[in-house]
Amino acid sequence: DLWYAALMEEDAAGNSDLGIEIDLKATYKMMEGMKLELVAAYLSAGKATYDGVLSEANPMELGARLSFSF
Repeated sequence: DLWYAALMEEDAAGNSDLGIEIDLKATYKMMEGMKLELVAAYLSAGKATYDGVLSEANPMELGARLSFSF
């Protein structure tokens, strides 16, 4: 998935860009009734997310989920 987010109105600093997020998901069926999902998300943060101090850090998420069904 690819997402873009912006504020409806500009903030006090004149910024409205929240950023662009990229989400990836892979599902692997290991056997009948068991699957593994791997997820990753990365946000290229926009100027409206800063609190006055510019930072190079962009949020990232990595995760795994093992599901059983019976």
